[in-house]
Amino acid sequence: MALTFPDVVNTPADRTEYAYRSQELLRLLHNEMGKKFRDGVISKREWNSFLTETFQPASNKISDAIGEEREKLKRSSRWAIDILGI
Repeated sequence: MALTFPDVVNTPADRTEYAYRSQELLRLLHNEMGKKFRDGVISKREWNSFLTETFQPASNKISDAIGEEREKLKRSSRWAIDILGI
């Protein structure tokens, strides 16, 4: 299943930025859940469940989206213009 983008996020540059932000938020969630595991708030079973059922599938989805959108940017005639901000 592919990453779903909001309707207002419609250019490859915006979609790439959105995916990177999603990746950062997922990283923060991973850190929060890891802290809960270290502090004994959640069990090892709950931690492993989070990793396999939530974190890894979301991470894969986001990584795939980043790769796809970066390829679209590279094929775009606006790649250099977007990078240079002109």
